[in-house]
Amino acid sequence: MKKLFLFALFAMIICSCSENDTDDGSASVRGIYLSISDLTFESKGGTEAIWLYYDYIGTLPDTQWKLTGGDSWCTPSKTSGGNEDQIVFKVAENNDPDERNTTFTFTCGIVTTKLVVTQKQKDALTVTSSKIEMDATGGVADIEVKANIKFEYEIARECRDWITYKETRAMQAATLAFDIAQNTSMEKREGTIIISSGELSETITIIQAGETPMIAVTQNKYDVSSDGETIEIEIKSNVEFEITKPTVNWIEESKTRTITSDKKYFTIYANSTTQPRTGEIEFANAVHNLSTKVTINQAAVSYTTVHVSQKGTLESELVNKGLDNNSLVSLKVTGELNDEDFLSIKLIMPNLKNLDIAEVNIAELPTKAFYESKNVENIILPITLTTIGTEMFARSNLRTIIIPNSVTEIGRSAFQFSKLTSIKIPTNVKTIGTDAFSYCYSLTSINIPANVETIGKSAFQGCSKLTTVTFEKKSNLKTIGGGYNSSLAYTGNPSYDGAFSDCVSLTTIEIPASVETIESAAFKGCAALSAVTFEKNSRLKIIKGGSVSYKNDSYWESPYYHYSYGAFSDCASLTSIEIPASVEIIETEAFYGSGLITVTFEQNSQLKTIGGKYIHYSGPNSSYREYYYGAFSELKNLTTVDMSGCAQVELLETGAFYYNPALQLFKIGTTTPPACGNKAFYYLNSNAVLQVPAGCATAYKTASGWNGFATVSVIK
Repeated sequence: MKKLFLFALFAMIICSCSENDTDDGSASVRGIYLSISDLTFESKGGTEAIWLYYDYIGTLPDTQWKLTGGDSWCTPSKTSGGNEDQIVFKVAENNDPDERNTTFTFTCGIVTTKLVVTQKQKDALTVTSSKIEMDATGGVADIEVKANIKFEYEIARECRDWITYKETRAMQAATLAFDIAQNTSMEKREGTIIISSGELSETITIIQAGETPMIAVTQNKYDVSSDGETIEIEIKSNVEFEITKPTVNWIEESKTRTITSDKKYFTIYANSTTQPRTGEIEFANAVHNLSTKVTINQAAVSYTTVHVSQKGTLESELVNKGLDNNSLVSLKVTGELNDEDFLSIKLIMPNLKNLDIAEVNIAELPTKAFYESKNVENIILPITLTTIGTEMFARSNLRTIIIPNSVTEIGRSAFQFSKLTSIKIPTNVKTIGTDAFSYCYSLTSINIPANVETIGKSAFQGCSKLTTVTFEKKSNLKTIGGGYNSSLAYTGNPSYDGAFSDCVSLTTIEIPASVETIESAAFKGCAALSAVTFEKNSRLKIIKGGSVSYKNDSYWESPYYHYSYGAFSDCASLTSIEIPASVEIIETEAFYGSGLITVTFEQNSQLKTIGGKYIHYSGPNSSYREYYYGAFSELKNLTTVDMSGCAQVELLETGAFYYNPALQLFKIGTTTPPACGNKAFYYLNSNAVLQVPAGCATAYKTASGWNGFATVSVIK
């Protein structure tokens, strides 16, 4: 190719000389020719050579050419020379995203020619900012991308719920817009967007601030009529908060309806007093020192007042005042009343809702004065009253009551099956009688005063909405009542009398330190009860149990019936418990049918006996059937029993831990193996481990009942 070019150039020169030869024989350069008029380099740079030739007349002139122009990134091998010179151009790497070029000028005398050198851009992808910070409200994040190649974006998977692609805007550089959702939490969050093309990529970090901690309510004050109502409080908060309501019994958080996290419902019970009342509900977060309060103002009842100076004349006094018995809604009576007057209240005032007899001079209400009453819903009792008698308000429509502090006893079935929603038990009450509040289906919480010494059988049995039971500090309570009627069981009608049995909404309870006895069936059937704790320095001695089993005839194939009456039997949600050190006896089936997984005994335990029993039925041909029932029998989820703190155990009765197939670890701190009744550990898990005090393993391995454990080791 080079030879062909030289030949053409030489021919051109010959022709030129033949046409333009001068007669004087002098030489001059008429033109400069380059073998390549422009050079193109890749972005990585390199070298390239060109040749320079003169177009001249006459003999070869000795005139020098000179090179000017160019840029620092492109350097020639020489900047001056003569005809047929080779010039090598060296180009540095182009790291810019733009193409670049430069021009060199060759000059010889009065003639010139130009060489253009072009270098391609490097594949480039850049963003103007690798970090974008936004506030909690969110908005649009613009990412300006400079690229000379096609590219794509990817939002990190973990932040796709709050970063979304919006659009690409046409500008000098491509701008990608992303929607950033509002951050409703207080924590800042980070997300990433990757812009990429092949091996090139840029990562942009979106940093969004968290919201400022806040608790706010849409309404700070509620005015409620004396009749009461349920109010809805809407809360706007981005933090967890605790609710503190006043220590009154007329404001209660509602648990009976479905609520959202930003709405709370409170029942304001009827105000049967002559004074308006105010209470505050606080929503607070201690960590952020936030608090907002809602004020409840409730109007007083407007009573019609009648004074009765002579017993038995209430009805005539109403007539004397010209009052219509059918129109009376709120009535205040003062003075003296007898049985006849209370009968009038019950029978001749069908629309009476609110009754105030606080100023009636009477120590004890007539027998069953409000039994099955259909009118009075709210009552204020006489300040001279000392006791609330048997079935006084049983099966009535009573909803609220104010009891004076002079009352020391609440009698048997006093409020049984009533519609009572709340009650404040006076501080001087010592006895809550059998069935006192049983089957009060609307009762949601109860506070037991410190002076109460006995809670009778079935006192709160069947209160299906009762969620909270609180015992005042320094309680004097000795017994939580219970029991069962074995004779009724034999008729197919099992009967049990636990103080809190079948309170299916009760979730937690702390037993006061003063309690010495928890009787049979006390908490039986509390299906939601998940936490039972004992106040420090507990004096509890015995957790009672019991059961009834029978066949209704002598036939071998006839049905077999069994009813368990343990203090905590059928508490399916109870998964763990720590038994106080003071407990000496746990009777048969005390925890039968519970959900226990872990049982622990406090250190220095005084435990002596864990109860159990078996039932034996004979059949034809000397056949027989046996049934075993122990304090902790048939707990199919039980995995761990820690009695390492029990050094005084004497006896595990028949079937005490019968059929606990999941049991993995059993610890006991008694050095001499306690006596075991028949099948105390029957159906042991083959992998169950028994841990005993140091030096006692051999004794346990050979002891009856204990020798069923495959592995016996020292307590760790």
